[in-house]
Amino acid sequence: MRIAIDIRHLTHPRLSGVGLYTLNVLRVLSRISRDDEFFLFASGSKKTLARLPGLPSRNMTLVTRRIPNRILFALLRMPFGPTMERLLGHRVDAWWFPDGNILRTNLPYALTVHDLAIDIFPEFFTAKDRARHRVAHTPDIAKNAGAVLAVSESTAADVVMRWNVDREKISVTPLGVNAQYTPHVAPSDRNYQRGYGLSQPYILFLATLEPRKNIESIIEAYDAYRSAGNAAPRLVIAGGEGWKADRVRKTVAAAAHRADIAFLGYVHEKHKPALYRGASAVVFPSFYEGFGLPVLESMACGTPVITSFAGSLPEVGGDAAIYVDPFNVSDIVGAFTQLFHPVTGPALKKLLTTRGILRARDFTWDKTAEATLEALRGL
Repeated sequence: MRIAIDIRHLTHPRLSGVGLYTLNVLRVLSRISRDDEFFLFASGSKKTLARLPGLPSRNMTLVTRRIPNRILFALLRMPFGPTMERLLGHRVDAWWFPDGNILRTNLPYALTVHDLAIDIFPEFFTAKDRARHRVAHTPDIAKNAGAVLAVSESTAADVVMRWNVDREKISVTPLGVNAQYTPHVAPSDRNYQRGYGLSQPYILFLATLEPRKNIESIIEAYDAYRSAGNAAPRLVIAGGEGWKADRVRKTVAAAAHRADIAFLGYVHEKHKPALYRGASAVVFPSFYEGFGLPVLESMACGTPVITSFAGSLPEVGGDAAIYVDPFNVSDIVGAFTQLFHPVTGPALKKLLTTRGILRARDFTWDKTAEATLEALRGL
């Protein structure tokens, strides 16, 4: 087959989880697919296109168009606007859209759906995000797709229930974890940790600072646990600042133990395994996730995880995590009590570490790419 792949989202200054997913699947597709050709489409200004990351080259052709994306979006929304394949300029059999975007095509296509967070929790998103979602008509794009790739069973169920998409055309393609996420300490770990000022044990949160991640509840639970006279490593909050990140900082400023709470800011992808491996625990009680990659990465690094039973997170964590009600701060306090109990805590940590490492081995990018390729060939 000759398959076109939309990679416009890979031109963002900082790759999101969707961008990393796309890159990892592309790298495997380039390796495992011997009889297919792929055409990678990106658009934007010269400066925008210069941000494209390194891409695999075997059986993959990069096609770029120097069209500002705002203009392209307007053209694609016009009644007689160009199709994506016309812009591509190559004959192809089908499209794959790894990220929901404004599109127009007369060919069969597959769409990856990562989550329905904006439909389920619209209050967690900006007015601009909600407007963009409405303009993109993502539910209609999913209904008209030849195949829908859902990153979890939970997301697949949401797509059926909320978007009324036929379950028979949905393939569940769980995400994978890269080889650098391993419990084995790398020689560079100590240097990376020191570079972020992490020379002592710490509890880690690592994701974008935004309302959906429930970071304020983490801070409140940590402060309550410490205020009750319990000992615990300091709390480290890492990740780029998203919408309403100022609320997180205000919550820290009001905490009695604010001196033991640190912000790291954005963490480069290559530094993440070192931060996970150095943590005493990772806490990720998100209100909703389509998959929950930080949970998988933490387990792969042998770090105990506290997460919530919302969305897909139990699918990822299985029996290898402590689960809490994301709406109940006391639940998170209870998880800290279990994990840092001076008598029973060490045994629990060891159990979660062993289970997490084993469970993480079930999630590979090879499996993701193979399931993706099968769905694309089915078009």
